[in-house]
Amino acid sequence: SSDGTVSLWDLKTTECVKKIRPPQRHAADEAAVLSVHPYPKNIDHFVVCNRSPTMYLMTQEGQVIKSFHVEKDEAEDFVAACVSTRGEYIYGLAADRKLYAFQMETCRIEECMEVSEREPIGLCHHPLQNVIATFSETPQVKIFSASA
Repeated sequence: SSDGTVSLWDLKTTECVKKIRPPQRHAADEAAVLSVHPYPKNIDHFVVCNRSPTMYLMTQEGQVIKSFHVEKDEAEDFVAACVSTRGEYIYGLAADRKLYAFQMETCRIEECMEVSEREPIGLCHHPLQNVIATFSETPQVKIFSASA
């Protein structure tokens, strides 16, 4: 949400059970949470993408299991993320117009490529194939597929 928290809801009662705050760059920051993605290998874990240079694998209790960030001094904020179907990779689309592919086990970047000429908006991963689509302020969707 825009207040920098992830809300966990009870499906039966529709009540907010808990609010979790991912780590912030500075104590006074409230980086908006842009997306939350379930982690396929553990139903109690999820990936949080907030407007910061770091994405997090977290538990429902708010504990950070892993963090994913670009190793450069002036890293750009992530604007979107998605997780591969088997949970082996996390993909982050950054404001610098690059798509970063992080290996989930090592938290290291395996691939980085420029995907847009203008402000990136989002991305999605095909549920059955190794295909990613990105979209930006340009009037087009770009589709990327890993070669076998």
